[in-house]
Amino acid sequence: MHVFLTIGSTRFDSLIASAFTELFLSSLRKKGYSTLVIQCGNSAFEFSSDIQNGETQTLTRAGVDVEFWKFKPSLQGDYEKADLVISHAGKRPIGSALLEGLTMY
Repeated sequence: MHVFLTIGSTRFDSLIASAFTELFLSSLRKKGYSTLVIQCGNSAFEFSSDIQNGETQTLTRAGVDVEFWKFKPSLQGDYEKADLVISHAGKRPIGSALLEGLTMY
C-alpha cells in the first residue's frame, strides 16, 4: 500500500522530519504500507540538501521505500496512487493541499 504526504508550498519542518523517523516508518509498515512519497516543499530536514536542485531522492528505512522531492507541476497522479494521504490544514481555515486530497475521494 502507498502513502502520499504533502505540505504544499509551505515549510512544515516538524512534519517532514517526523516522516523520516524509524518510529513513523515502522508504524506505517505495521499497518501494511510499503511505500511513502513525500512532497517536502521548502522544509528543512535531514535530507533537504539532497533535493535542493529539484532532484527526486529515494531511500529505504524500516522496510518502507521512501521517495521525496520539493515540488513538481502536478500532484494529481500522487493523489490517485495513494491509499492514504497525509497533509495539514495550512495557515488559512483549510489548506489547498488538504482540499485537493479530499476532492479525490
